[in-house]
Amino acid sequence: MSSKALTVVVNSMMIATAALAAVLTGIVGYGRPQGAGHVSLYDYEYFFYEAGRKWLVGLNPYDDFFPYPPNSSLLLMILSGTDLETSKGLFLILNGGCIIVFVYLCLRLYHLTRENNPFLLLDFKSSLLAAMIIGNAAVANVLWGGQTSILFSTALLASYYFYIRSQDIWSGLFLALALIKPQLAYTFLLWLILEKKWKLLSVSVIGTVLLGIVPIYHRGPMTAVLDWVNVLNHYLQGEYETFWNLFGLKPLLQDMGIYISGRITVIISLLSVVLIHRYGLGNDKAKLLGILAIIGLLLGQAHQYDLVIAVSILPYYFQRVDISRDSLKSLVWICLVFVIVNFPRKLLLLSDLRLLHHHREIVFLILLFFLLAGGRKETGRPVVEA
Repeated sequence: MSSKALTVVVNSMMIATAALAAVLTGIVGYGRPQGAGHVSLYDYEYFFYEAGRKWLVGLNPYDDFFPYPPNSSLLLMILSGTDLETSKGLFLILNGGCIIVFVYLCLRLYHLTRENNPFLLLDFKSSLLAAMIIGNAAVANVLWGGQTSILFSTALLASYYFYIRSQDIWSGLFLALALIKPQLAYTFLLWLILEKKWKLLSVSVIGTVLLGIVPIYHRGPMTAVLDWVNVLNHYLQGEYETFWNLFGLKPLLQDMGIYISGRITVIISLLSVVLIHRYGLGNDKAKLLGILAIIGLLLGQAHQYDLVIAVSILPYYFQRVDISRDSLKSLVWICLVFVIVNFPRKLLLLSDLRLLHHHREIVFLILLFFLLAGGRKETGRPVVEA
């Protein structure tokens, strides 16, 4: 077997293994409490599908404490326009398609400064990057729980990709989709405001209104928004019931006996973005979205399954591997951090050492420090048209 054929085989097996792991643990149910064959999609069935059905018949899902904004209505109505089992299948297919798009966009960001991009299966680092994106724990947990983080992380990444290519209309359209889950997109939204991207933001506003046209039509724009805000306040006040599933500095500090309001952490995150913009710490386009995403995750209102968006930092580190004098050592470090982040948290929750319950927050805090510490030394790389 030639070296090229062997490379294709190894890379194909690596990606296939990651995809199989995602399917077995995220869809089929291996390793889940009720075992294989029990397809969950609990959140999709009891939150998103039901909300879509209510909007279809003119009812108000916020009466049942639905926590998503009005601009989620059009997508959920489309997905809920059939019976439950067919809708679940469509939802899984949509997630699968978004994973493929997410991988594609990360690969384009990884090869951002190259004129000739190697074929995925002929390049080990590209294949490893794809495998890490597909096989990370957050993807499997989103698929299992029936959550939406894959969909809107992909929309946010697409918006960012078109933003750095100065295609404001496409970026604005995808930002409108990403804002269906605002806790993922709000730091990037603030960045765009600071950058005065008014055309992009205008497209996003129009798109947001169109996506929420049904509740806006039935309830009026102000009432539709207030319905959501009132539910959101109630939802955030009751999150202590699912405290184990939260992510960020707030639950970390609370486990250490330090209580801080969620509103305070969000304000700190916004100030952090302003300072990064002011002092030029986000010049490197390859890592900017990763920085903004990690800030939003640590200081916003995020859950463990929202970590899907955090892998958007991987293209930046894979770029650095290419220019490193000790490429293999750097790659090993990337893989080690990836393994630590994806270590089964349920095992660590058995420990009495509370800090271990928040090992991911600690890793991302350290990662954010190094990303920002190296920010002013890097002038950024020129963007090559993709």
